[in-house]
Amino acid sequence: MKKFYTKKTLANTMSIKLIVFSVLFISAIFNGYGQLRVPFAPRTAASSPLKAVYNIKGDFTMVGNTNLTLVTYSDTGDNAADMKYVDIDGDINTWNSSSATLSFSTENGAIPLCSNIIYAGLYWTGRASDNSTNPHIFDVTKNGVTKSFDKRKVLLKGPGGSYIDVVSNTTSNINKNIYFPDNSTDLGMYSSYAEVTNYVQDHGLGEYFVADMALREGLTSSGIGLYGGWGMVVVYENSKMKYRDVTVFDGHAFVTNATTTDFTFDVTGFNAVQSGNV
Repeated sequence: MKKFYTKKTLANTMSIKLIVFSVLFISAIFNGYGQLRVPFAPRTAASSPLKAVYNIKGDFTMVGNTNLTLVTYSDTGDNAADMKYVDIDGDINTWNSSSATLSFSTENGAIPLCSNIIYAGLYWTGRASDNSTNPHIFDVTKNGVTKSFDKRKVLLKGPGGSYIDVVSNTTSNINKNIYFPDNSTDLGMYSSYAEVTNYVQDHGLGEYFVADMALREGLTSSGIGLYGGWGMVVVYENSKMKYRDVTVFDGHAFVTNATTTDFTFDVTGFNAVQSGNV
């Protein structure tokens, strides 16, 4: 089972910190172990490369969805079974797509449309092959048509807009945006990030689509399975809301779960309340 984990800790009654984890839990028959591939660290915005903490009247929110699902769906099924693309955008040019609706809090009578978006980051993660080689760019053929996919690239469409290319810059940033094994290391699982602040500012609240993630359909021989999904974190301010400090952390860890094992994520750089309930 693959999961995203998010943790919000109260620093005091007027301050909140956010930690975003991109963690992969792998159902496998191997011995259990954990490896931290990219250390969890504060994510800075391109507009403020030295700023990792937003002290604002406002909050954050997260939305996302999956771009692969079971061919024969059941509530107890898992992705070790036959998988197929989710494709809901009605666009014949995309092979996989899903959507989620961005909305903001009405705390203290705040009007969501009057909130100011100050940061938006898009994450996507997947596994597309059982092969010993997992190149960043690969071809998929379906119904006689061949399409090229790139793990570092997806399509994004906001309310009232059309698809744009979103590309992860893998040559900069301390987090390397994030992790792209190109062989059998970590079973070919990858995580990717790109800042999309300007695009989300331009398109505002409403339904966002992410399409053409680098994924394959089918059933794998290893029993580990295929998966793929995306998430977007948005930090926003509104003068009617409470003061909060918001910090986004990200990284990549690989964990298999055949046996019990201890694994610790060391996350520093934020304050917690000194007494009382958190």
